[in-house]
Amino acid sequence: MVELAEIGIILQTIGVLSAATAAVIGVRSYINSNKRAEETKKKELETRQIELETRQAQLMMQIYDHINNKDFTEIVWWWTWSNWDEYWKKYGNVPEQVAKIANVFTLFEGIGVLVEQGLINPKLVGDMMGNFILYGKAKLGEVIFEFRRRANSPDQWVKTEFLFGVMMKHYESVHGSKFSPKMITSEI
Repeated sequence: MVELAEIGIILQTIGVLSAATAAVIGVRSYINSNKRAEETKKKELETRQIELETRQAQLMMQIYDHINNKDFTEIVWWWTWSNWDEYWKKYGNVPEQVAKIANVFTLFEGIGVLVEQGLINPKLVGDMMGNFILYGKAKLGEVIFEFRRRANSPDQWVKTEFLFGVMMKHYESVHGSKFSPKMITSEI
């Protein structure tokens, strides 16, 4: 016959085994729960990354629409001047022309801010519109400098200059040479 002491030992053993089994099940459940939480978090991060890339692409297309517009094209490809005085005489005192150049400068400044703040990828900007921006620099760099000088405002259009520098570096990394456009005239 089983004695009372042996029954107590058996019950204690069963209790310990039950507690151990419960602990193993609890730990396993905790580990599985953490794995599911990590997988969910990873999927959420992947979804956010896709959303970010999609929004950035939408923003880039909106910017591209602005840079690929009539005003920009007219200024960069068709406006001509040989010096500041000629520029100012032909375009600087004509409200419609001033509005066009202001739109181009403001667009460059805005893109420069977005690139500098890391809100849009400079490589994406360079791949999509870097040449447009560099042609703008070739055409308008002297005008920007002269605006600054005459307004005694050395910080005017600094994000535009930053953008020009980033696009030049991008061009050089892609093409292995400096960007050197032929001066654009209305005879092209």
